[in-house]
Amino acid sequence: MKILVVAPQPYLEERGTPLDTHRLVNTLASHGHSVDLLTYPLGRDVPDTRARVHRSAGLPGIHSVPVGPSWQKVALDIPLTLKFARLARPGTYDVVHAVEEAIFPALALAWWHRARVVYDMDSSLAEQLGDWNSTLHFLLRPIQALEAWALRRSDLILPVCDDLADRATRVVGSSDGVRVLRDVPLEPNPSGEPVDDIRAPWPAGTVVALYVGNLVRYQGIDMLVAAAGLLPADSRIGIVVIGGSEADLNAYREMVSKRNLGARITFLGPRPVGDLPAFLEQADILVSPRTKGGNTPLKIYSYMAAGKAILATRLSSHTQVLDDTTAYLVGLRAEDLAEGLTRLSEDSDTRERLGQAAEELVSREYTAEVFDAALLAAYQRLTPGQVAGT
Repeated sequence: MKILVVAPQPYLEERGTPLDTHRLVNTLASHGHSVDLLTYPLGRDVPDTRARVHRSAGLPGIHSVPVGPSWQKVALDIPLTLKFARLARPGTYDVVHAVEEAIFPALALAWWHRARVVYDMDSSLAEQLGDWNSTLHFLLRPIQALEAWALRRSDLILPVCDDLADRATRVVGSSDGVRVLRDVPLEPNPSGEPVDDIRAPWPAGTVVALYVGNLVRYQGIDMLVAAAGLLPADSRIGIVVIGGSEADLNAYREMVSKRNLGARITFLGPRPVGDLPAFLEQADILVSPRTKGGNTPLKIYSYMAAGKAILATRLSSHTQVLDDTTAYLVGLRAEDLAEGLTRLSEDSDTRERLGQAAEELVSREYTAEVFDAALLAAYQRLTPGQVAGT
């Protein structure tokens, strides 16, 4: 089939959704489909992209897009939609695969492009808006209504996790057109740059806990810093955080300095995502202290593949994939996180048992082969030439 993937995001940028999009277009193209990708004017070109990449027009003053909702995304979605209308002329594509908010123009213009529409649902847009800015609560109901409209009109819905699939099924009234497309671990792709020795700041025998990802508030980094302050003075734990924007890094480094925790927790900043396995290999504990959300973080699958003990909050975003046999799950308080860090630091047998169980699980159920099979099976539902919602 001829497929247009519309991805309102920087491509390629080393964070969850753009990396998911990269895997998606390459999988579709490698199985015989003709794939075009429409995306923002931001990001970097990558030679292994198997789709023809079309970029929308840039806007003055916008050189980056933060994670989650933002005024930059709202602004950039306008030229993206205009480019979409020009690209997707009647008969050009059999399928429009819309990522996140791109579903709205994809469905609104279904009468024009005459293609089937796939809703790539990486998150709930209404939930994202509420988490982003509580002062916009008056927009929640309209956004929820729009999201429900999009779910009912889409020909195929691809939620990234069970929570989102359940939400879609409740709205649509059937699970028939809903197919969960779970993430898989990132593949090693060494950047060639020197990889930091994350154990270097601490003496031999230190148990190193590592967090990797963005530093948006719901990731629970405030709680992780607070937990670091609750550890006993003689604790053997050192905490490393990789990732984050410059503004977030400055804020957290200042917080650590004010609390006198520089000897306990360090923020390295962003590192090449292809080097992720090399960093995970150095750690003893892999931490995900997320406090909100229902979609499973991409990092969890790479954590599992590393074979190291995972410490995570008992939140549905984690428990859809992890349980007490594959991770040490704790409550949503700094005290709970500190207790988990202490327990795991003192029990190497538990660390080994949890790490091995998680690695075995991911090798069975969350592989590139499983992802490819799920995506291609979902696409078999689509018949070229029918209009969305008919």
